[in-house]
Amino acid sequence: SIVHKPILKQKTPLPDINSWKYFRYDDGTENSIFKIKKGKRLTKKDQSDGNIPYVSSSSLNNGIDNYLGNGFTDENCLSFACYGSIGEVFYQDEKVWVSDNANVFYLRKKALNVYLSMFLITILRLEQFRFSYGMTGKKERLQNFYIKLPVDEYGHPDWEMMENYIKSLPYSDSL
Repeated sequence: SIVHKPILKQKTPLPDINSWKYFRYDDGTENSIFKIKKGKRLTKKDQSDGNIPYVSSSSLNNGIDNYLGNGFTDENCLSFACYGSIGEVFYQDEKVWVSDNANVFYLRKKALNVYLSMFLITILRLEQFRFSYGMTGKKERLQNFYIKLPVDEYGHPDWEMMENYIKSLPYSDSL
């Protein structure tokens, strides 16, 4: 029988949410959390067979719709469905082609990893109520959104705490 345990033995508590701070998704400056870009269009007829994941707006299979041999657009990023399953977010750790039905989120001042991604995805998915057929997740709209994150003593996102929190959860050794 497989036993799943937290990576960190000591539980990392979440700070009181009232001490968290809002950060703009992407205002085009270093003050924002993400750098958001639109995915790239590639029609079915233009896709060739291969093993590069093609990420679209599906809520299934990490957003992967197909596999292709046309190259890749991104890696180590979050894919954010802007149509279809709007607001569905997935971590893409390997090279992928993100379609124009999704946006790509990169952290501006920090490299993503699976632990930070799980923390951020949980918060980003809480925003799904903002979207509907008429209110899509287009890049221009998302840039004006804010995300509330725990902060360090300098008022910057506390990346280490976020990462350690996920690592202290049961099953974190399975990520």
